[in-house]
Amino acid sequence: RTPDELYRAWSDARVLSQVLGSRVEVTAPSADVLHWEVAAPGGSALASDVRIVEERPGELLRWESLPGSAMPTDGSTKFAPTHRGTEMTLRLRVLTPAGPAARWLERELSPVPGALARKALRRFKSLAETGEIASTERNPSARRGAA
Repeated sequence: RTPDELYRAWSDARVLSQVLGSRVEVTAPSADVLHWEVAAPGGSALASDVRIVEERPGELLRWESLPGSAMPTDGSTKFAPTHRGTEMTLRLRVLTPAGPAARWLERELSPVPGALARKALRRFKSLAETGEIASTERNPSARRGAA
């Protein structure tokens, strides 16, 4: 896929929700703001509103959380053409907030942003190349211990 195609897909909040996994939901309340919710224990969620601070279609998308976000974050996604397609680089930084959920969040997100970025890129690659995200969920042939 071209950098422009991947940029457009990555800019779609519904696609971001898909590739970030079941614990993260992304919506777009406006053209330059994304609302992120991360599921926390006990059915609660931590939210962050991020503003797109730099856009170069087909090349770069950079964002940072708005002041007062419960989950301060910033990051960028770069797209570069290569001889075999497009190289995509994702940088994601999550700052641990203060408050009662901070210990849980720090424990849960300590391997993040690296693990989340790797997972999101793998899932996005699968979606871009095949139109779906590969999964073994609800796949009978993937069950362990089957007789």
